[in-house]
Order: sequence, then C-alpha cells, then structure tokens
Amino acid sequence: MDRKLDSHLAKPSTGRLHLFAAFAFFCSLAYTLASLASYYFSAGGSFAFFRVPRMSPVFADLRQLTHSSSCGSSFWELLANTSNCDPFQRPFNYTWPSLQLLRSLGIGAEGTELTGALFGVFGLIAVSVFVFALTKGRTKGLLIATAFIMSFPFQLAIERGNHDVIVFGVCLFVPLLLFPPEGFGGQTAKAITASALAFSAVALKVFPLVGLAPWSFGLAIRWPDRRAKWIPILILVMSCLGVLIQIGDLSQIMANTPKPDGGTSFGFLASYQSRLGGMMAMILTAFKAAVVVFIAYILRSDRFDGLFAGSQDDQRLESSRQAALMFSCMILVTWLVSRSWDYRLVICLGVVPYFANIFDNASPALKTPKTSICLGTFFLFYEQYVGGRIGVVSDALVQPALIGFILSFLLRSRKTWLASG
Repeated sequence: MDRKLDSHLAKPSTGRLHLFAAFAFFCSLAYTLASLASYYFSAGGSFAFFRVPRMSPVFADLRQLTHSSSCGSSFWELLANTSNCDPFQRPFNYTWPSLQLLRSLGIGAEGTELTGALFGVFGLIAVSVFVFALTKGRTKGLLIATAFIMSFPFQLAIERGNHDVIVFGVCLFVPLLLFPPEGFGGQTAKAITASALAFSAVALKVFPLVGLAPWSFGLAIRWPDRRAKWIPILILVMSCLGVLIQIGDLSQIMANTPKPDGGTSFGFLASYQSRLGGMMAMILTAFKAAVVVFIAYILRSDRFDGLFAGSQDDQRLESSRQAALMFSCMILVTWLVSRSWDYRLVICLGVVPYFANIFDNASPALKTPKTSICLGTFFLFYEQYVGGRIGVVSDALVQPALIGFILSFLLRSRKTWLASG
C-alpha cells in the first residue's frame, strides 16, 4: 500500500520535472538560434551570446579561414607568415585540408556569416543527437543537453565561429556509429562511415588523433570477432593518415597557434605559469600535478567501483562507455600537452552521458564523490561567465581534479576496453 502511494505521489513530481527539462531545452535552442540569427542577419547588432566577449567583425575565428580562402595567397605562404589575409592579422594556424575544403566549396570572406551560422546549427544537432542517443532517461538527457548548450565553452565556440565545433561534432558521431545503442545492424557501412569521419576530424584539426588513436588501438586488441577486427584497425589507420598528409606542416601550425595563459584557458600549463614565472610558477605546476595524482590514487580503492562499472549486458551503457573512453583519451592528452582557449572544453561532453548513466546505479555511499564530480563539471562549464580570479580555482584545482578522475577511469578500463571482448 505504501509503495503504491509513494509511486502515485512520485509521478506528478517526475512529470513536472520532465516538462521543466523540455521547456529549458527548447529555450536553450531558441536562445542560441536567435544569437546565430543575430550574427547572420545583423552582424550581432541585436542581443545575443550573453556574457561572451564579442569580437567585431562577428565569427572572428572563422574569418581567418574564410578570408584566407578568398585571397590569392597559397597555403604555404600563409603558414610561413609571408602573407596574411586575416582581418585581425593573426598567424595562420589551420591545416591544408581546412583551407582547401573552403576553396573547393567556393566559401570566401563574403560567406562568413552563413558559414558561421551553419557551424552553430550543426553543433546543436550533433550535441542533441549524441546526448539523447546515449543518455538513459529523457529528462536527464534534456537537462544535460540544456546545461551544455548554454555553457560558456560551447557558446564561445559558436560565437567565434571556431571550426572546433565541426571537428567536435564529427568526433561525437564516431563512437555513436561504431557502437549504436540499438545494436550492430549495418555494421560495415557504419564502420566505414566512422572511419571517414575519423580521417576528416584529424585532417581538419590534429588534436582528435590523441583520442581516436588510443581508443581504436585498444579496440583492435580486444575486438572479439577476428573477422571484423578490420573495423577498429581501419579507424586507427584513417586517423593516422589524417596526420600523415600534413606531417610537414605541423610544427609551423603549432608555432602559429596562440597559447593562452589566463583565466579562459584549458591545459596543464595554461594557468598563469607564464605570467607568474619563477618559484610561484613551479609551485602552481607541482600543485596541479599533485591534485591529478592524488585523485587518481584514491579512486583506485574498491569502494569507488560504482563510479566506473556497470552491466555489460546494457548496450546503451556500453555505447556511452565507448564514447567516454575515446573522449577521455582526448581530454587527458590535450590537457597535458597543449594550451587551449576554453572553447576546447567542449570535448568534455563526450564523457558525460556514460557517467550520468553509471551514477544512477551507484550506491548511496558514493553520494559525495558523485555530487562533487557533477558540480565540478558544471563549474568547469560555467565559471567563465563570472570571470576574474575564479578562473585560477578552475585551472589550478577543478580541472586537475576532473583530470585525475578521467585518468582513474582509463586505468581501470585498460583490461576491459571492450566489455564484450
């Protein structure tokens, strides 16, 4: 009797939460589409992209690529800085396939606004498909999608027209195609498509390789069907090929890439070390390293198993776990070896559906670490709206703590890279 009463009372509450989540999601879509429309129709003249510092002209990052596409300089002249077509006079740091793709499509400076708006729309579609396909529970999916769409990194990326949005969206579809939640129907076609997307992502931007390569290598080792082992091998080969076609340009691309050291930054060496210098920089660097090691070490305990393990018979759970493995590699290596603006934080979405699914089944004893991880991720996505010195807390404490969590997840997964393997 009591159980029936509890169930009856819970349903209206659950229904109201779902309606709120749906309303919030559609509001986030409407707001973002209105922002993109403002940039397309009135060059940002109307209210848009709240609290994101606006650059003028609009879609500023994209303009380096579109203006370079329409000027007569060759890729190698642009890369060597003997010619510069960027309206902001920034060193050219895009890959050869990125420039050639725009030139082959006839997209130049005059097409910046339309291209930037389409980048944003594609990002919204990719994020929505990824979250709703891999998250168990529609209400939870709506809340996660809303929180991410309105996050500073995503809003910053689409405000700048940064083509990381395209690369990120393409990467979301790779594990989704290879491990569809509904099963493995049409496996060959999906595998070939995933391989083509992996090549495209790396050809457009090199950093996805650090996620795609170790993930596909692990799959190749653990793949249960020898006759189908070509699938992860093909993804690995195509990912590496995306780098090989531009191997001679990488050093100059890296040299031309700006390296932030302030509050809107992502990376082990991105938090004020260059500004502080000397002993303070060494102390801060050592502190961040200690946080990573400490979190990864304490999570080795068996009492934290519920943060990482789930039923191997749940296809949706395994699909989201594979996405988490790929993006965990990408996040970890990118954070360790590079310095990026905060728009690079968008890749953190790749791990969210899996841990959102796992946390449902975790024991009450894990309430504190579960809450800490959720709040830490939310803080990472929203602290830039506040700005100021809070960025130091993010760079020096929250980012390293979450990196330690991701490192622990990868270490625990090394023997069960593929649950059915």
